[in-house]
Amino acid sequence: MNASQLKWIGVITMTIDHIAVYLIHSTTLLHWLLRGIGRIAFPLFAFMIAEGFHHTRNRFAYWLRLMLYTLLIEVFLVGYYLYTHINYSVLPFTGTGSSVNFILPLFFGLSALVLLHEKRVWLRPFALLIVVLAGWLGTPYGMYGVLLIIAFGILRRVQWQLLAGVTLTLLYVYGPLVMPAIPYYGFMQLQLLAIIALLMLFAYNGRRGKSNRWFFYVYYPLHIGILMLIAYWL
Repeated sequence: MNASQLKWIGVITMTIDHIAVYLIHSTTLLHWLLRGIGRIAFPLFAFMIAEGFHHTRNRFAYWLRLMLYTLLIEVFLVGYYLYTHINYSVLPFTGTGSSVNFILPLFFGLSALVLLHEKRVWLRPFALLIVVLAGWLGTPYGMYGVLLIIAFGILRRVQWQLLAGVTLTLLYVYGPLVMPAIPYYGFMQLQLLAIIALLMLFAYNGRRGKSNRWFFYVYYPLHIGILMLIAYWL
């Protein structure tokens, strides 16, 4: 299985997840079934970010492109908030809504990897600040999402990536049970299905495959925007 095929699985499962979020009521069984399928998406995208970091010809350009894209998504979400008064942005001045900018944890994870591979050693500890910032801002998947990308980027053998991924997933799901300061919700156990995505990494052959690099950059905000508008009109 090549990188392009993994991305397509991520895109399809992400879309299924977002359909459940915006269009299907959370009191239905279908909602949670679709959301369970959606748990497969993020670990695959996290893995692709780490792979992109190691294989890109220009790491700074890769980082800059993802940063600008992240900001673009935030601008769209703020615009949506100003129009509908429904907050999906991570920015604090819009209230305490739940952010849906899933590019944020990818950007934070890439930023942490860049810092951890810095030749200037004194910059490397700032990667920890990025992990904490992700949790403080309430980004999707919080610290778990950033740590997952770091694990994929530092551990280059699939066996260790799987072990780290499973460990982080278990901590994400069950950690709040032993840390009262962190809120726990029963639906968090759905994230255990992310292990399916981790097992897919054993099938990865290291090849890029045929894909349009710009497809996802266009598809992500397009499908989010369409689903948001449909939900608003309904």
